[in-house]
Amino acid sequence: MNKLPLNILTLCADLDQSLALDDVPAGSAYDHTVAGRVYTYLSERQGVARIKHYLGPKDSPETLERLRASEDARLRAGLRRDLVRLLKSAGLPGPPTAVGRVLEVTARAGLFRNGAVLVGTVAFQCMGPLVGHALPVAAMATQDANIATATLKLAASLDADFGPDPDGSKADTTALSLEAILKRADPTFSPTPTLSKTALPARFRSADGLMVEVLVPRLRRTDPTPIPIKPLQAGGLPLQQLDWLIRHPVNAVALHGTGVQLKVPQPARYAVHKLIIAQKPERNAAKRIKDLDQAAALIEALRANDPDALDDALADARRRGKRGWSDPIAASLARLGLSA
Repeated sequence: MNKLPLNILTLCADLDQSLALDDVPAGSAYDHTVAGRVYTYLSERQGVARIKHYLGPKDSPETLERLRASEDARLRAGLRRDLVRLLKSAGLPGPPTAVGRVLEVTARAGLFRNGAVLVGTVAFQCMGPLVGHALPVAAMATQDANIATATLKLAASLDADFGPDPDGSKADTTALSLEAILKRADPTFSPTPTLSKTALPARFRSADGLMVEVLVPRLRRTDPTPIPIKPLQAGGLPLQQLDWLIRHPVNAVALHGTGVQLKVPQPARYAVHKLIIAQKPERNAAKRIKDLDQAAALIEALRANDPDALDDALADARRRGKRGWSDPIAASLARLGLSA
């Protein structure tokens, strides 16, 4: 497994910093007349949808300032798009287009700012720059995106408007449902059926078969499945050890479009978690192989770049118990021919 050159790591850090500092919508301005008065709007693409932002009365100082800020944001977005292309041409992986659109719309809806953490293979795809190595592409194939949250109050942020829209009687203050957000990426997304007719959906599937799944930590055996996340009008599937995995997540960037800033688990915790779940009896052979491949790749990179982080994650996990923690870790390490 090859180390990533310093210049590539520097460009990745620049991309992450640019995304962190730029929260102004970038789009195309247009005017619209309401009751004889001209107002200015911004049309922003998110996924395959066009989102309208109201800026204010045309030619007012505040509206002109917002237009200048949006134009600057559009220019910065163009530079980031070139940077994303450069990083991909250097060999860093980007998600498939359909997955990238899901990440784009969920990030633009503020889910990762508000407590969501991307987990699973799509998160693994983003971890190369975090561990300083090019991770194996063979361990990255996926047909789903998993979003975890430790808070059942996870909600989308409202689209940025500047006051009541003259087109309507008042500004819309209704938070978006997860289904509405996903439809911005692909209008064919719909919830998959649940065993209970009253349960909120935790899985959403597109016509092309892309699955988006919402996960939450299992805190007690009596937790319902799924657990309601009412602000998103969705449910979360409870999983053991998920709270440990997503504690203290870190920033990462998905190489899609102009770059998508996300939260992902710490790579060391992700590696140890994969060692654990690879031994769960419900994992099929293909998933177990992928779990171990991802764990092995991250362990190799962390031993080279950040061995203390790996040691700390292993020690912390082992302290939590034998049957569900240290035993499966030992079994997976033995399967990989590793000692730690």
